Amino acid sequence: MAERLSDEGVVAQVGTATVHMKPVGFALYADEFLLAGLSIPDQSRARGNTTFTPVPYYLFCRALELALKAFLLTKGESLDSLKKKYRHDLVKLWRKAQLYGILEAIDFRSPGFENHIVSANKYYKGKTFEYFDFRRWAHGYEDLPPFECFRDEVNKVVVQIKKHCFAVS
Repeated sequence: MAERLSDEGVVAQVGTATVHMKPVGFALYADEFLLAGLSIPDQSRARGNTTFTPVPYYLFCRALELALKAFLLTKGESLDSLKKKYRHDLVKLWRKAQLYGILEAIDFRSPGFENHIVSANKYYKGKTFEYFDFRRWAHGYEDLPPFECFRDEVNKVVVQIKKHCFAVS
């Protein structure tokens, strides 16, 4: 296996296969955050916790952010641009990915998904999920997308972007 540094990060070559590791790495991390988010409800119930927790939403948003950045890296966006221009803004990342044809690339359709991203992004981008707020803990976050729906949508997007990254890298 040969490795070299390029503008796209580490490029690994094994035989005739060449893999651009940066988008693949982002996609793998996205998958890890997704899996962590998927496990939270069962863990909470096992501990007897029946109150709302924003943790799975945070993990799903983080998974989506990393997956979208992975997709944009495959389209030639630089990591520096993703860090400085898009930061943790899911709406900006999603809209940029749409310009690059993400819906066709990953064969994903869900009519309410962009609205769900907008709703979740209000809390994610502002780091609200990360700081305890008693009122929200006690009453939940009124305008978040329905949990199961958002979970399933993010799951589909992350899995499909991961496949895309492996296919084009």
